[in-house]
Amino acid sequence: MTDRITNRHIEFELSRLNETMGTPEETMRKIEPEPGSHHRFRHNVGNIHLYDNNVVQTKNESGGIAILARCNTKREAHSHIQAMTETLRQFRIHRGI
Repeated sequence: MTDRITNRHIEFELSRLNETMGTPEETMRKIEPEPGSHHRFRHNVGNIHLYDNNVVQTKNESGGIAILARCNTKREAHSHIQAMTETLRQFRIHRGI
């Protein structure tokens, strides 16, 4: 029997991946709204997170995303995130970064 993948597992792996890539860990940040605007938050560009079990990266402050891995379950997403982190780690070791 395999262990259940929880949100805590996913959040931990996403935190590791964002830290390794040097991208923001939080999906959104609070800002001072411009006069006449009600928007108090902006998306952090570059952040990697889950959206409907898909691994996505924020591409602009309005919230546009690019899908990095299409997944049906949290287990699939967890595996993809671990693979991305390990690939990045191996790339940096190989390049001496």
